[in-house]
Amino acid sequence: MTGSQTQVGHAWVVTCENDPPEEQRIEVHNGVAWLYTGDEDLQVRATPEHSRFTWLGYPLHPSPEETKITPWHERKNRVWVMTKEAHLFHNGHQQVYNLSFFTDAHNELSKEFEGFEFVGGWMDHRTDEQKAANPIPKEVKNFGRLNSTEFDREYASSRMMLGVGSPPLSPSPYRAMSRAVPFGHPHRLRDDLKPEDDPQDDRNWGYRQHEGMQRVPEP
Repeated sequence: MTGSQTQVGHAWVVTCENDPPEEQRIEVHNGVAWLYTGDEDLQVRATPEHSRFTWLGYPLHPSPEETKITPWHERKNRVWVMTKEAHLFHNGHQQVYNLSFFTDAHNELSKEFEGFEFVGGWMDHRTDEQKAANPIPKEVKNFGRLNSTEFDREYASSRMMLGVGSPPLSPSPYRAMSRAVPFGHPHRLRDDLKPEDDPQDDRNWGYRQHEGMQRVPEP
């Protein structure tokens, strides 16, 4: 298992990342180790003498039989929006887009690419009040909850996977790239950026969604 919700044993966190992201911090209170993520608090109980975390990273090596690449000319004019929960469209400091972005982008890209669409697959556990206060962009079509086979099939037929700012840990960008689907990695520049600073230099980014992907070069 991977991602920000994985917890194994007393104090083990297993992830496909090689380092704990900056978005996470680990604190110990009275022998209970807490892992703080960008969107929720997770608890791993540990005895006082074993309350330190061991970060166990591992690589993803899908077999060729499981990694089917859809030829580019067979793909739909589609961008897969990477979110599995509706609240991630409105996730505090991790929100990187004004939601009018999806309307503007859809209107512009539809002129050039016939049948262009934003799609995704997410669950919506919010209250009616939260839904009314923070609506989901109507330009993003929701396929609902998908199993892993359905998920791989749908994004593999897209021309890009686009992050929305969170979650800060996810194996999905790696899965996409293994199937030749580019990942649009959202970020924000530092508030103290100077005119001479290069905005393409990731050292000048104040926030990025997926720190593990930060050093991955363009294909």
